[in-house]
Amino acid sequence: MNEVLEPLLWLLRESDPDGLDLTSAGWLKPGIIKRMMTDLKWDDDWFGTGRNEVNIPHVMDLREQLQRWKLLRKYKGKLLLTPLGRRVVEEPAALWEFLADRLASPDTPADEVVMRLLVHWELTGTEPGWMMIDEVVRSELTFRGFVMTEGNGGIPLNLARDLYLDVRRPLGLLALWGSRMRRGPEPKLSDAGIKFLLDVQRRLDASQR
Repeated sequence: MNEVLEPLLWLLRESDPDGLDLTSAGWLKPGIIKRMMTDLKWDDDWFGTGRNEVNIPHVMDLREQLQRWKLLRKYKGKLLLTPLGRRVVEEPAALWEFLADRLASPDTPADEVVMRLLVHWELTGTEPGWMMIDEVVRSELTFRGFVMTEGNGGIPLNLARDLYLDVRRPLGLLALWGSRMRRGPEPKLSDAGIKFLLDVQRRLDASQR
């Protein structure tokens, strides 16, 4: 269980109990980034020697997503646990439950369609090639009855691609493929990653009943 949650748990635990000091611009300090990269074994997955948050999108996405999920917040130059963050920081089972439920309850119906596609693709190893993803996403949205309110109603390919990227981003922050920072060219889900995505899929299916 902890394997999938490790990146999130690392930052939550580092913020417990007194918070992490931020730079004047509101970024995590380089010392924290360096320790994170080492502890999570991400050094080999990132080019260059710089360890500034602004230059490492994966770390920035992780911090921002934890804030969007209201597990962390910025206050007076520090990154602090929220009350919800404090409840889950020492209970991986509670964090798992929260994340699986959150991912299975996207903000919009269109996001839910795309999340179903992504989870299915990951579990079956059938994700289309990069050049085809936007077309497949658009076709699925059209099949499900989604239309634009302007023009001829057709969904632009760039919108389909943006939806795909937005929905995939939080999944990519979990260690679903082991300890790597990013999915490799031939990603293989870990056993814990399979278990987590099956849980998300089950919740998605239950929401349709």
